[in-house]
Amino acid sequence: MTWFVEAQVALLWAIGKLDCLPPLTEKCDTGPVVDAMPGLFEPTEPFIESALLRSPEELEREEVQLYDIRCQLEKDARTGIASPEGYNKYVAYYRHYGLSWVVGYCGQAWDDITPDT
Repeated sequence: MTWFVEAQVALLWAIGKLDCLPPLTEKCDTGPVVDAMPGLFEPTEPFIESALLRSPEELEREEVQLYDIRCQLEKDARTGIASPEGYNKYVAYYRHYGLSWVVGYCGQAWDDITPDT
C-alpha cells in the first residue's frame, strides 16, 4: 500500500498542492505529501476550496511523458538493460496510475485503473 503514496503525489500535483513532481528515481519524501494534506480532525473545506486542477494540456503532457517512460522501462526490462536515468519502475507505475485516473483514462474508476503501456 505504501506505493500508492506515489499515486497520491500525482494527485496532489494535479490539484496544485505540490509545485512539481519529485524525480522518478526513488520513492517520494512523504514529508511534503503529509504537509500538503489537512491534518487529522482538521476541516477539509479549505483544502478542497483551494484545489485548482492544472490545465488539461499540462495533465495530458505529464501523463503521456509517464506513459513513454514506462514503455521504455518495460522495453529495457525485457532486453536486460538498466534504465540509464535510474528511474524506479514502481514509482513510475504509481505516478502513472494516479495521472491516468485524473485524465479519465478509458473512463475507469480508481480501483480499476490500468495504466497500460
